[in-house]
Amino acid sequence: MASAAMMPIGGYLFDKIGVRWLVVVGLSLVSGAIFQYSHVSATTEGHDLILPLIMAGAGMGLMMMPLNSHLISKAPRDLVSRVTSLTSAMQQVINSFAVATMVTILSSRVTKLIAENKLVVKGPADMQKAMLTVAPEAFGYTFGIMLIVSITGIFLGLFLRRGQQQPGEAVKKEAALEGLH
Repeated sequence: MASAAMMPIGGYLFDKIGVRWLVVVGLSLVSGAIFQYSHVSATTEGHDLILPLIMAGAGMGLMMMPLNSHLISKAPRDLVSRVTSLTSAMQQVINSFAVATMVTILSSRVTKLIAENKLVVKGPADMQKAMLTVAPEAFGYTFGIMLIVSITGIFLGLFLRRGQQQPGEAVKKEAALEGLH
């Protein structure tokens, strides 16, 4: 819901200030949420996760629409339909790759912590006890890596620029965006 609420605001602000600061602020919100997730413990309750969820959704909503609009507006008019489909496909591939990478990091961290703590796992009951012991630390580690990635994204977002508007470009942008319909 936070993402849906922030998308139109991000679109409006994109027209006023460009993409750079929306990406920086959006990723800062996501980074703040990830930082809070990295401190989740076995005693964390559901209501403690509401603020980070809102922050993550708001940050994604604030930056994704302007970032996509920025990419499309910079594409040559005759290539807008290709850029749109390539952008969508790349987002899906990168999201899948990111999830697979994070799951791999998490599972390898769990395995390593079980070995370091010399926990004996002979059956499902032992595995459940071992997971309750090491899961908070493993998730904290994984979210720590995600935090480094998002902070890197903030830094890279500072290099985004609005670009020089050329005469007649406003008309071209409107015509280019028609290719999305």
